[in-house]
Amino acid sequence: MNLQFFVILLYCFTSLSASIIIDNNDYEINKFKLPYFYDETRSLKIDQIEKFDFDQKTNNQFAFGYLKGNLWFRFDITNNSNKDEIILHMTEPFFDEVNLFELIQNRWYKHQSGLHIDLNLRDMYDISAVFVLKIKPGTTKRYYVQTYAKFAQFGEFKIYTNRAFVTNYRLFINSLYIFFFGSLFMVIIFNLFLYIRLKEKIYLYYVSYIFFHTIFVIGFSGLTIYCGLSNLHYIIHLISIPFLIIFLILFSISFLEIKKYLPLTYKVLKLIIILYLILVIMAYLQFNPWYQIIRH
Repeated sequence: MNLQFFVILLYCFTSLSASIIIDNNDYEINKFKLPYFYDETRSLKIDQIEKFDFDQKTNNQFAFGYLKGNLWFRFDITNNSNKDEIILHMTEPFFDEVNLFELIQNRWYKHQSGLHIDLNLRDMYDISAVFVLKIKPGTTKRYYVQTYAKFAQFGEFKIYTNRAFVTNYRLFINSLYIFFFGSLFMVIIFNLFLYIRLKEKIYLYYVSYIFFHTIFVIGFSGLTIYCGLSNLHYIIHLISIPFLIIFLILFSISFLEIKKYLPLTYKVLKLIIILYLILVIMAYLQFNPWYQIIRH
């Protein structure tokens, strides 16, 4: 009898400790543990997933690398505040799929987000996945989030108690990008002017490097979603990374006069340029694993 009571008590304690508790004083929760399950086949449905034991845990800041399958995260959220609306935010915008499943009247309802979901069809107008959760005060509710990406699966989940915090976060990030892109634009204009006046290729190499670096950041940041170019997301990555490396190599060859002082190194660098061009073609035909090789 005592053993049974201890087991029940232990189970209750474990269930409680796994729950994310929200109080009136909480505005942002950014440190918590999440149970997760990996579906390598990408074939499991929510009705099957809910029956699995999520016996592995990760931090809300997670990094799983390149995966072929779906990641499933389980959220048990206890609302001890006087608000009935909680905001779940996934900070990275480059996931193909970020879907939240909510049980309503014994049926699972799917909230969709991800690269190819129109901004107007999301819970909030944001390039990242943002879900509005309705949880009555004094209750606990369970959600499942399924993610998939052709890129490495890494990111961070945050919980807010007010929509304004997500809006302020996006305004802050976008302000940083405006400053960043403005600075790069000035660098490009200045070096283009030098190239036009001096006719030296080194300035053109540098401008090209900065240009493709800018394109890469635009793609990786998810800003292409605002422009309705999410269908070009992978093409942007596929082109920008190899060519920014190629023009960086060409700039280095010219600036350091490698051909003159290190002829063997010059030949090796030329081979690397050819290799990257071949990888671009291979990755265009089949994205992975060739894109992974380009990134590494």
